Amino acid sequence: SASIQAAASQKVDARLYRNSTHGFELTWPGTWEINPLVQGPVFAIKNKDNSKLGVLSVSVGSLKTDNDSLMVQLEKDGGKSVLRGVKNRFGDAELIAFEKTRISGFPAFMTTMSYGVNNLDFQMKVIAIQVVCVHAQKIYLLNFESPDFSFKDNHRIFKAIASSFNFR
Repeated sequence: SASIQAAASQKVDARLYRNSTHGFELTWPGTWEINPLVQGPVFAIKNKDNSKLGVLSVSVGSLKTDNDSLMVQLEKDGGKSVLRGVKNRFGDAELIAFEKTRISGFPAFMTTMSYGVNNLDFQMKVIAIQVVCVHAQKIYLLNFESPDFSFKDNHRIFKAIASSFNFR
């Protein structure tokens, strides 16, 4: 089950999301809101300011292998499989960076990439970051996307949300 509430001891306008089914919680700013258009992830939010267009989602899946061997595979892969998946939707996707990081004190990998979105109504370059962490036989994916023109502002918020992520 999941709950959303005002976060105690956080910024005045912060929200706490707690998901006991998947064993995690995170805090996000009140300037962002639940994204009802996204289906599939456990949790999805977007920037309320439509001129900034940032989105963040958390997906959780079960592992059929042990945590350590998956992390070794991910490190050897260096973000290439993530990039291939994105290239299936956006042919011009490019890998910007692949680096080690930590989520809730556990090892994780962060893949940063860019791609173009070309619709009838608009065209824009998007910067996307996917953080992958395995814990308790589950794989957690934090996905962040922002147009390049608002990336700096949204990235600061994404980093704060990612640093608030905790396993429960």
